[in-house]
Amino acid sequence: MADISGGILDPSVWYDPPPGGGLANPTNGTMVRGDRLFSFDRQFYVAMQTDGNFVIYGSAGDFSGWAVSNFYDEYRLINKVVMQGDGNLVWQTYDGVPLLATNTQGHWGAFAVMQDDRNFVIYNSDNSWSGWSSGSQV
Repeated sequence: MADISGGILDPSVWYDPPPGGGLANPTNGTMVRGDRLFSFDRQFYVAMQTDGNFVIYGSAGDFSGWAVSNFYDEYRLINKVVMQGDGNLVWQTYDGVPLLATNTQGHWGAFAVMQDDRNFVIYNSDNSWSGWSSGSQV
């Protein structure tokens, strides 16, 4: 389980420890069950929960109303979310079988951001394109 500060999930970045200490997380763009990606202001976070649900929360732990539910059968459960180098965000099983994706491939260097407005967004490498978002901004 790790807290990732700075709001960015990028396959090419090794993250620094959260302010005030905590775990450094060399995610290479992957969140596994128990990981949380915080916005820059740490008011919101998206969690890859231990039950396989991917949920946005406020800093007080209040549910934002947006989630990717682990609705697959017992043999195909979401275990991780991977921001691939081609720009596609993919929810996968333990052994890497894709179950759900944003279908944003073809944008090499793209990254996902948990923004300060509670929106989880995928941008291309120069921030000129936002190809997918959770639509959960306040």
